[in-house]
This record gives sequence, structure tokens and C-alpha cells, in this order.
Amino acid sequence: MDSSPGDEMLLRAVAERDMGAFRTLYERHAGWLAIRLARRCNDRDLVADAIGDTFVAVWQKPHGFRGDGDIAAWLWGIAIRRLVSRLRTRGSVAAVVEHPGAAPAAEDQVLLSVEYGDIGQALARLSRRCAPSSRPSCWTACRPGKRRSCCRYR
Repeated sequence: MDSSPGDEMLLRAVAERDMGAFRTLYERHAGWLAIRLARRCNDRDLVADAIGDTFVAVWQKPHGFRGDGDIAAWLWGIAIRRLVSRLRTRGSVAAVVEHPGAAPAAEDQVLLSVEYGDIGQALARLSRRCAPSSRPSCWTACRPGKRRSCCRYR
């Protein structure tokens, strides 16, 4: 039986400013976060900065986790948003690394199915018919804990 504390217990200790718990949480999750982020960005410094930003956010607001899911998923949500924020502020975007034989990420599969599926075809037909000023731009806005589909006209 594993006697190491669970993530929820560690996060509660982090909320009480326990550096040992914070270190354990970091050591438990930083490695796999780095691997997953590196699949989306080949700039190691950018990935390291995003991971650092993620754990700073955890230290500053450990109560941001509402307990309605897995802490690892919560950390992944923070990490990917931090990476995207850093990519947006750069003058050039780092290329995505392709790993031969690796299965595509679930998010990538969903995006491809939208782009090349019925929704993508419908948007392409709509774009050809509409003036540029009235073309809809659709996106999914991600907020911690919820997803909201939005559609607005430019």
C-alpha cells in the first residue's frame, strides 16, 4: 500500500503554505506536464517557463481547484493556457514537434474532426457566401471548469 499523500491532501497543505507539499506536488506532476507541453511546442525554455508559471499559479491560488475533477487535469488546464499565453506574446511561434509513432493527443483529434468534419465544411460554405465583414467566427472559450461555445460576427 502506498503511504504517499494524495494530490488533494498535498493541495490542502499547499494552501497552508507547506513548501514540502508544494515540492512533492511539483515533483509528481512537472515531468509529465513537460512531456505533454513539449508535444505542442519545441522550445524547451518556453515549456519550462509555462511549467514554472503553472506552479506559481498553484502556489498563489491553491483554492482555485474546486474539487470537481482530477488535480492532474486541473494542472494540465493551467499549463496549456500558460503555454498558449506565452506563445501569443512571442514574435514568432515555435513549431509543434512531431514524434514518430506517437498517438495524436485527444485535443488534436477533436480539432481535426471539427476542421475536416461537417462543421468545417459548413463554415467553409458559409465563408464563400458571406461578405468578409459578416462572416461568423466561432470558437470554444475555455474557462476553468467549464466550456462554452460562442459565436459572434466580426
